[in-house]
Amino acid sequence: MTQYVIVNPGNLVDGAPMHIADVLANFNAIATVVNGNLDDTNIIGISNDAVSTLIFSQVSALATWTIAHNMGKYPSIEVVDTGGNVLWPDIDYVDANTITVSFTNPTAGKAYLN
Repeated sequence: MTQYVIVNPGNLVDGAPMHIADVLANFNAIATVVNGNLDDTNIIGISNDAVSTLIFSQVSALATWTIAHNMGKYPSIEVVDTGGNVLWPDIDYVDANTITVSFTNPTAGKAYLN
């Protein structure tokens, strides 16, 4: 399996060209992602910290929460009420950037998206 190294832009000198091997490695890594073949076992330089959790807070109780997360994907989601209890509402993935969460009764709390 080909391994791709993501070049940290902070390591580059301003105005200095990148080495062609670095350019090709970045190009191949980007092409892999664009083509839907991302496998984090073949990317060097990305830690698990790169995968972040978006926390959506719904302060006022509503029967429907609209979450515009803009993650460009269909993330997993866990919903809790203000007491920290895990809830099982109806989840609708509107598109790759928006989710609606529907409850029987108006609810306040948080949604954790990964």
